Amino acid sequence: MAESQSAPSTVGNSHIAVGDNPTEGKKWSKDISSHTHARPTPLMDHFVDTDPSDFARNETDNVSVLSTLTEAAEASNPSSSSRSGSIIDQSGRSSARFIKPHAGSDRQSLTRAESLLTINTLRFDEKALYGRESEIQVLTDAFDNAKGATVARQWILLMGSAGVGKSALAFHALKPIATREAALFFSGKFDQASSNEEPYAAFTMICRQLCDALLAHKEDEWAAGNKWTFTFEEVQSRLKQELEEEVLQVLTTVFPDLLQLVGTDESSYLTSSNMGYLEAKHRFNYAFRRLIRVLTHFGRVVLVIDDIQWADAASLHLIQSLLTDHPNCVGEEQGLLVVATVRSDEVNETHPLTVTLRELESMVQQQQPTEKKDEQSFKIHRLEIGNLELDQVNQMLMDLLSKNSPSETMSLAECVHRKTQGNVFYVKQFLKSLASDHSGTPLLVFQMGKLSWQWDVDEIQVRESATKNVVQVIQSKLQHLPEGIRLLLPVIALLGASFEYSVLERVLDEFNGILFEKRQDKDEEQEKAYAPDDFIKTCVHEGLLVHNKRQSLLKWEHDKVQEAALTLTPDEELTQLRYKLGDFLITEFDQKELEAHIFVLVNLLDEDTSRIPKNNPQRLRLADMNLTAGNKAMQGAAFQSAATYLTRGIQLLPEGHWESNYQLSLDLFSSSAEAHHCSGNRLETKKCCNAVIAQDRPILEKERAYTVLLDAINDEGNTLLAQEKCVEVLALLGCKFPKYARTMYTIGGIFKTEVSVRALVKKIPTLPVMTDPAKQWAMRLLDRCATYAFQNKSDLLTLIILRQLKYTLKYGYADYSPPALCTVGLLLAAALNDLEGSKQFGELGLNLYDKNKDVGSTKEISPVGKSRTLFCAAAFCLHWQEPTTHLRKMLVDGYNVGLRSGDVESAMWSIFSYLDFGFYNGLPLAMIEKDCAVYTQQMNELGQSKHAIYLRCLWQLVLNLLGKEDNNMAELNGSVLNLKEELAKADKAMGVRAQVNRQRLVNAFWSGDFVKTCKLIEETGAHKGSFYEAFAGSYVMPQLHFNLGLAFFAAFKQTKKLKYKRMANAHAKKIYDWAKNGNPNVVHSALLLQAESKSLQKAKFPETIKLYKEAILLAGRQGFLHDQALANERIGEFYVSHGLDTDAQFYFWEAIRCFGEWGSSQRGDVILNRHTNLLSKAPPSSFAFQVDGTRSISHSSGKIS
Repeated sequence: MAESQSAPSTVGNSHIAVGDNPTEGKKWSKDISSHTHARPTPLMDHFVDTDPSDFARNETDNVSVLSTLTEAAEASNPSSSSRSGSIIDQSGRSSARFIKPHAGSDRQSLTRAESLLTINTLRFDEKALYGRESEIQVLTDAFDNAKGATVARQWILLMGSAGVGKSALAFHALKPIATREAALFFSGKFDQASSNEEPYAAFTMICRQLCDALLAHKEDEWAAGNKWTFTFEEVQSRLKQELEEEVLQVLTTVFPDLLQLVGTDESSYLTSSNMGYLEAKHRFNYAFRRLIRVLTHFGRVVLVIDDIQWADAASLHLIQSLLTDHPNCVGEEQGLLVVATVRSDEVNETHPLTVTLRELESMVQQQQPTEKKDEQSFKIHRLEIGNLELDQVNQMLMDLLSKNSPSETMSLAECVHRKTQGNVFYVKQFLKSLASDHSGTPLLVFQMGKLSWQWDVDEIQVRESATKNVVQVIQSKLQHLPEGIRLLLPVIALLGASFEYSVLERVLDEFNGILFEKRQDKDEEQEKAYAPDDFIKTCVHEGLLVHNKRQSLLKWEHDKVQEAALTLTPDEELTQLRYKLGDFLITEFDQKELEAHIFVLVNLLDEDTSRIPKNNPQRLRLADMNLTAGNKAMQGAAFQSAATYLTRGIQLLPEGHWESNYQLSLDLFSSSAEAHHCSGNRLETKKCCNAVIAQDRPILEKERAYTVLLDAINDEGNTLLAQEKCVEVLALLGCKFPKYARTMYTIGGIFKTEVSVRALVKKIPTLPVMTDPAKQWAMRLLDRCATYAFQNKSDLLTLIILRQLKYTLKYGYADYSPPALCTVGLLLAAALNDLEGSKQFGELGLNLYDKNKDVGSTKEISPVGKSRTLFCAAAFCLHWQEPTTHLRKMLVDGYNVGLRSGDVESAMWSIFSYLDFGFYNGLPLAMIEKDCAVYTQQMNELGQSKHAIYLRCLWQLVLNLLGKEDNNMAELNGSVLNLKEELAKADKAMGVRAQVNRQRLVNAFWSGDFVKTCKLIEETGAHKGSFYEAFAGSYVMPQLHFNLGLAFFAAFKQTKKLKYKRMANAHAKKIYDWAKNGNPNVVHSALLLQAESKSLQKAKFPETIKLYKEAILLAGRQGFLHDQALANERIGEFYVSHGLDTDAQFYFWEAIRCFGEWGSSQRGDVILNRHTNLLSKAPPSSFAFQVDGTRSISHSSGKIS
């Protein structure tokens, strides 16, 4: 624990109550607060059966009696010896711990003799949180808010200097109520020694606690002292149900302890993966979020993280990912509360923690208000924890020394406060030093005859006048320990903030002998005096270590204790000791232990590598260990830590390493290039890549280096250079493209593909898996090159897609064959209007995954391209001949698969298309608005800004239609979209500009002002195909042509401009053709456009009415509520134009009803305002509906109120 008021433990002459069962009470918040005010039981009340004369003995007799009783107590209950810390020190004073029996306790009542042992000890009540009432209230309120996920995610930072009691506050304020309320409470800590290097140190502790707690719960549901209502089997079942195999693989690679929960052998999750290194971060964060979601299903989750100022970058990213997760997407019942302690004096404005906080607080401010104003997705609280005031120190002394009047202890309190400034940890260490005899006669003494504590303030001031900080106080204490323990303490301190008992046991066994030679008090009988249990017992008694027997773990009582222990050895000797310790552990650990402790070992050995001769084999061994550590960090997306380890590994390589140690050099430089690229270090990235590429070795061995180099060039914004480099590498693999006459090759390839569609459809399902490594790499490069070519608007794009098809047909299907087949389907629809062929290729791409699963080949294709395949198939291929209402499920699958595999870009395209489909399918606008808010925030958090712009355009459109903006649908501009700014940003982004203008047209179209819509069409060039390049082949095209066609027909009727009629017929023809070719999504649109066309001919009145009614009927049957409303409005306008007001009135009211059910009261107002006189009469008696949450149609007035 990092703070003085720490987790329950035995510390020196202090008493720290274990408190397995929280004090019962009606309200836990009152119980917590009571610790800040409770007065101790008067000393003599504990000894009602004790004769005071028993204490009136001389000191020698007292020591003898106490020694005898101590031995008897320990003999009668050996297992409790370490818990009670009962030891007689050199002065003969008992330091046995006092444990007060209480009602309901399962401990045996203390005997009269045991009571005699405890009255002269300083018994600090660790649960007494002096002066922390307001902070406790904030913590308990946050815990309350986590219930039912009122606030789904919360982060509370307890900020202050070392020793002010931050850890104790978090633990003692939340642990009891978490236990009582059946919440899941876990804690972890970051270590200063491995700061910014060892990834996920605190989360590793949390996962270990999680496993231990659940396994203990499995053995005995009441043994762990919790009130969980679920069983271990229920948690295990849900983990297996919710976490797919690849998710479990990611988690158990970083946190192997979790294998105990899923009950599966480790080898089951060590399958190879072709996922890219760039996706690792998204994969890992997604996996851990899913784990937390599973846990919150069973109750509130509280994570206490100590010393987050020492967290590595990956851990900070993980916390950010957890806090910004959206549990409402999966129906969670409980929330997550993260409490982190921070040493504020070690964090400045450029510290990674500060940067993370700024980003999160910015997100908090950007959160959109919900219908329930008190609900937020996440909150952040900063609490400054200061030192104790004089009165609070005095209150502590009154409780500690069993005094009833403040005046009795005030002079001592003033002395203590002046010395310590009220720092809790310092106060306790100072008081312990006063009560010890390390510096001579104790200055704080318990008088047996008077049964009270005595002190002389003047003497205390004289002796302690020399300025000492808390580390010096601890150092002074350590200097008075037996020499053997003093020599061992620095070795143990090198193990880190916490360590396993089995490791300590082996280290002591080894270093007892080594350090024995340095001892001044050499005694052969003492050489083995410090066995693990004896060493632990002494250190626990002296307040140095905390021993968790259930987990077989030990940790330092406080970081300052560990820091003081390290100062017992000179720096030069400490460096040598560090290396000796690491070298010993390498030989001592088995393979599994080496993997589990790789970061600790490497940090020990890397401290001073300059002392190892250049050509010493130890350098190669250490370089290989750094490679292992770097790769493990990469698996957990801890890129900065990985880069540090891998750079050290490279520095350890000898001269001529490319010749003498080629494979190790290749692995180190390739992995280092990936790590530096993910960390944003472009210079080191290119340096490592070029070092690999420069070697005269087969090109296949350079794949990783070339891949990183291409990513680095692309990230610099130079997509043209990236494309050229990609084509260059493909040529080296034998995949060459023509430099001239590319258009001819393109046209020929497309027509050849169309002609042979039927044959291809039959051949592809029979293809084998691609096995040639060179061809597999070529397929990956072709996929990458297609992206560059699209961004560059290169004439190579189509040729690249056709080459992927050719390689699949010739060499078998590979990881990127499925998305390539879907892209071929896109080409057929966009270039040749071959809708059937497009659908078939889309299905072929999807079926490859099913075929792959059925075959069960050991060389299966990975799901690396599955998300993109699902998105491409639904958005570009299948929608031409499948109802879009059926395709939305496919897009949800694409979203989930993308997040799971780390393909965030495809996942975001899938979820955007899912919501866009929902709008065009006429789903309730209120539901779409809510989803837009959630996923826009997620896109921003994942760095997908382009997707976020696309979705904000849709969101703003929905808000306009809902009537939640004041712009009266005049323009696509409002609270979530600044149109002027977005258009300015989109100057160079073809897709973004096209998306913004498309939604502007949709906004104008649904505003009902069709003349204005036509002007905007001409302004944006939509009638001339300005959007076609951006949306070629996509589901957007049918809707776009329908909107343009109907707007032109309506505008022609108002303006009589022939150009509008001409353009209307051109766009309508597109819709007619698609309907004839089997597109089920445009049949009602075609009927409505036909009705508009026929309405221009006076002789076609009956036929026109029939077409309008068929359009209304079919739109209603298919669920296109908005289109049904539009058709009702259009037939109403047609009746008005022929003077048939009664019929027109009926259809206008139907239109208003449909718009209202869709959620757009705004659109209903347009009809009412346009035909005020006609609709002034009451609607039909059967006409009644709720327009939205606050507005409804009045039968008497026919107005929306």
